[in-house]
Amino acid sequence: MELLLNEAVYDVWVRATCFADDDLIDEADIVDYVFDNRPKRYPCVAYLGPVQSPTESFNIQFIYPEQITEWAKRFSL
Repeated sequence: MELLLNEAVYDVWVRATCFADDDLIDEADIVDYVFDNRPKRYPCVAYLGPVQSPTESFNIQFIYPEQITEWAKRFSL
């Protein structure tokens, strides 16, 4: 789980989380994956969720400030 404040932090996190041990993947493929799976906006919290199908390598999920605000309201009850 990582707090992503901007695109640069996201890029570093995805590469470290998803591709750190894989020297066989082409850089162009990594760039495409990073772009195709980016969050809608920043800041957000990113985490790897369960993989939904055997063809997926990763399932990046994002939590946005609105969700965190809603959770905080529930905890304060």
